[in-house]
Amino acid sequence: MNIASLGGLIPVHNGMPYSASKAALIMLTRSIAAEYGRYGGVRANAIAPGWAETDMVRRYAEQSSIDPQEFRRAVSRRAPLGRLATTRDVADLALFLCSDRASYITGQTYVIDGGLSVT
Repeated sequence: MNIASLGGLIPVHNGMPYSASKAALIMLTRSIAAEYGRYGGVRANAIAPGWAETDMVRRYAEQSSIDPQEFRRAVSRRAPLGRLATTRDVADLALFLCSDRASYITGQTYVIDGGLSVT
């Protein structure tokens, strides 16, 4: 299980190294699935969160030119579900992908962004 980012699928403004590293992680995930799946059912998947309630996002908001709370509200309004992801949202997806219920899923990247990437 790898934690990538929406930034690995959509370029991040002023974040070329971040986007490139997350895109590489997504390709590494796919390559592991392709090469090692035949060895005892090794599975590899990635999760690509968008904006989430994390320390990294809080630091990013604090460094922006607007008030951190307004930054959070602005980002939340952009997502169709109207909020940032929680760490629990991401953890629940990770637990599912590691469970037997996902035993036939490999090589995939799951975006968890409240619909932000479809707007």
